[in-house]
Amino acid sequence: AICIADKPRIEGSHSAPATIKAYSEHPSKPFVTDARSDGKVPTIVVQFKQRSYKVTSIFTKQAEDSYNIEIPITNTGDVPLDNVTLIQPIFSAEFVDHTPPTVDVSVESSNIKCLIKRINSGETIVINLNIEADGPLRQQQATIRIED
Repeated sequence: AICIADKPRIEGSHSAPATIKAYSEHPSKPFVTDARSDGKVPTIVVQFKQRSYKVTSIFTKQAEDSYNIEIPITNTGDVPLDNVTLIQPIFSAEFVDHTPPTVDVSVESSNIKCLIKRINSGETIVINLNIEADGPLRQQQATIRIED
């Protein structure tokens, strides 16, 4: 059997009995083996894949007091990114709306938080935030937090 893991890194051999839980995108029948019945010792190989992403905030002034922030998020890693929270700071500005509608957005203090359920490997999701500001907008880059 082959498992894909990102952390914690497992080193060396581990003796039996061992209980292993594996989560797969393609559910099937559980893999159960009893080394005592056939005399063979099962081997499980763990492959480590790295998470990696790229995020940028692009600010565009729409009108006198209106701005659009376009934030493309690209999963450049080998594994899907699950439960991604994008945090975009906004100071002296008010959140108006966003696209795409599949992204959950909330406002906390001077931050806009966007929750994305999953970004597959190689996929790019573009979030557009429309905000209104009193005067010039202080532009700051978005940050990403990934829940394990």
